[in-house]
Amino acid sequence: MAKVTVWLTSYNHGIHLRESIESVLNQTYRDYELYIVDDCSTDDSKAIIEKYQKTNKRIKTIFHEKNIGESGLKWEIEHLRGEYIAILHGDDKWKDTKLEKQVKYLDEHAEVEACFTGVSVIDENGNKYEGNHAYKRVFQEKNRTRYQWLRYFFDNGNCLCHPSLLIRKQAYFKYNLLSEGLNSLPDFDKWIKICMNRDIYIIPEKLTCFRVHDSEKNASGDTAEKQKRLFVEEYLVYQNYFNITNINDLLQIFPEAERYVIDGKCEISFAIAKIFLEGDRESKHFIRNQ
Repeated sequence: MAKVTVWLTSYNHGIHLRESIESVLNQTYRDYELYIVDDCSTDDSKAIIEKYQKTNKRIKTIFHEKNIGESGLKWEIEHLRGEYIAILHGDDKWKDTKLEKQVKYLDEHAEVEACFTGVSVIDENGNKYEGNHAYKRVFQEKNRTRYQWLRYFFDNGNCLCHPSLLIRKQAYFKYNLLSEGLNSLPDFDKWIKICMNRDIYIIPEKLTCFRVHDSEKNASGDTAEKQKRLFVEEYLVYQNYFNITNINDLLQIFPEAERYVIDGKCEISFAIAKIFLEGDRESKHFIRNQ
């Protein structure tokens, strides 16, 4: 049984798919299996995938009969055998030593649940991205404690690159990372849930290449419809903070909540809501009636 399962998702990525697959096959770490999951592509992706499968025993394939996005992920993840799971999209790619360095880190740090890497943002042609897209800046983050990450997420939103992830498989079920209903922010939801319980780590070296398309067709691109969806999903994702039940955890994330602690007691949901409303984020709509 392979120690690492690589989960490569494809949807109309034919023009970049070979490069993505080759970046997995060229990994210096060899104890892995590769699942390629095509979400009913209408280009030549299926033919490309089948050709690779015929010549490489590591490759297993799943072809969806209709486009379902992440809705089938829960069943599929349950049937993977690897101790660690790595995620890659069919238009992104890895440097050769990515898995080797991440596996070594997780093996040596049992307290860390997920490991990311530094990211190079590239354009359609694989060159360094020179545009002004937010992705050029958002992935340039330092390591933090899990409490510091939770505060950063609360104030700033997502800043971690999904295709750079290597995660312990057990985390998906232990922390309910496969909850349905999110199309734009499922990754962000995962990072918050993990950090509510365990540490994460970013290998500073840029071992993942994240592609920004000329047409900006990335799922999180700026259109009116997507912004509306983000508005709703932010409401759902930030509800995770109301799961804080320990005053010490609250104060580690929000030191200013000390003013709401009276005689060692605190209405935690009220404190979180007040801190959010006092901040400068636009999406203050997430506060629910407590």
